[in-house]
Amino acid sequence: MNTFASFHEAYHHLAVLLTKEGNRVPGPRSRTSVGSGFGTADRVTYEIVSPTVKISDPRNRLLPDTCRSTNKGFAFANYLWALTPGAEASQVIAYNARGRAFTDEGGQLVCGLSRRLIGDASHSPLRDLIRLMRRDPDTRRAYLGFIYPADLRDEPKDFSCFGSLQFLHRQGRLDCIVSMRSQSLIGVMPYDVVLLTMVQETVANELGFDLGSYYHHCGSLHYYEGEEGHLRSVLSCADGVEAMPPMPARTPLGTDGTLVAAEKNLRRTGLLDARHLDPYWLDVFESMRCALAPGEG
Repeated sequence: MNTFASFHEAYHHLAVLLTKEGNRVPGPRSRTSVGSGFGTADRVTYEIVSPTVKISDPRNRLLPDTCRSTNKGFAFANYLWALTPGAEASQVIAYNARGRAFTDEGGQLVCGLSRRLIGDASHSPLRDLIRLMRRDPDTRRAYLGFIYPADLRDEPKDFSCFGSLQFLHRQGRLDCIVSMRSQSLIGVMPYDVVLLTMVQETVANELGFDLGSYYHHCGSLHYYEGEEGHLRSVLSCADGVEAMPPMPARTPLGTDGTLVAAEKNLRRTGLLDARHLDPYWLDVFESMRCALAPGEG
């Protein structure tokens, strides 16, 4: 098992693997796949199959900008969207207008992680998982799958890249095991790891467990022709980045709804109400405020 203290170290390792062992493979042809430019292009792809990395400190989830410049505000907004019951696509598109390309004719994200992770007022898969782990902390059934049989038939544009998410409570710590169907190293992986490690920390807080290790497996890990410059930046980056501080006890799953309400207010007004936010969430929301797309709130 390849084990790393930080995501940055794991990311560099995967970039090296792709450079040394990546095979040129045909891209998908589906008109609903971003891998084909939604049917408009044959995107030359370089791929390795089934790599796995273990990150021992999931709070060390960010990349230095000199390695891969990312929109941290969108990364945090994506996490909050994933944990907002009944969230609409417009919530996350407000922070990244590119998301609109993945919506259906009704403007919805059919396979959106929010729908399949937190659900809505009538049913929440993640809350069911947390209740199961409260009843049986050592269960091996704390597992969620994000690809449904109908997706194979309907081929929605937002066909989930997330395959599954599993939690294991071992020696007082909550480990998280993620399986990705498909993972773009350059375009998407930095955002997925922020989202998923923050979900892991949220669940650990809700259960009162210490934060364990994070395991990230990819069926297909790849980059596209034209992304070589980004890949070289990853390979040459020697800068470090500090881990985020521990997440406070109040999470988006809290029954008072403070964080969900704060996000909605930010999107509606562009303003931060700091009165009910501790410093951790204030920093997160400040990054989100900077990411808000004009006219998308």
